[in-house]
Amino acid sequence: MTSFGNIHLTATSSLVNPNPNYISPLESRGYLLVHTNGGLNQMRAGICDMVAIARIINATLVVPELDKRSFWQDTSKFSDVFDEDHFINALSKDIRVIKKLPKGDHHILELLIFMYTKNVLCIIMFSSFTQVIRAAKSDSRLVNNGLPPDIQKLRCRACYEALRFSTKIRSMGQILVDRMRSYGLYIALHLRYEKDMLAFSGCNHGLYLLLKLLS
Repeated sequence: MTSFGNIHLTATSSLVNPNPNYISPLESRGYLLVHTNGGLNQMRAGICDMVAIARIINATLVVPELDKRSFWQDTSKFSDVFDEDHFINALSKDIRVIKKLPKGDHHILELLIFMYTKNVLCIIMFSSFTQVIRAAKSDSRLVNNGLPPDIQKLRCRACYEALRFSTKIRSMGQILVDRMRSYGLYIALHLRYEKDMLAFSGCNHGLYLLLKLLS
């Protein structure tokens, strides 16, 4: 369950709970560094994908870095936006998550894209020369179809259970919701809809007509 103020999103247990044969994370083969990019929604989706990738390659996930290079120049850290300790604990049965990369002379391999097709992760795996993989971007996105069910469920748990907003943000959300409810019924409308959001959605139904309308 995730919440914003008094608004709760509860995923059906059958959609998020792992299968009975689901095992605890195996011994870590190395570390996965993640540099997210895009707006908050894109960064959140990217983090969920990277949680899944960490599980697939048996990597220890270092708490992701949020985008600080976009035009809005937001300097927020992960812990400013999300409950960092909750994120680590909520995923403890899925992957190992640490706050910082341990000190040392690490050989880092930087990758710009991850691909996952037909149950094969197309990635240069950890070797004796590579202890750390850095995902320079997080918006390459895993496919929405064809993933093992437990990986899909893990992405769902990461999004709706592990990524909980920080206490300050949840408190502010509660204030906003209470104020809006005090005036009666209300509707929240987000008008910003861009072409690239269609690509990130993984949906192609009616895509051509919608692109013509947006052009």
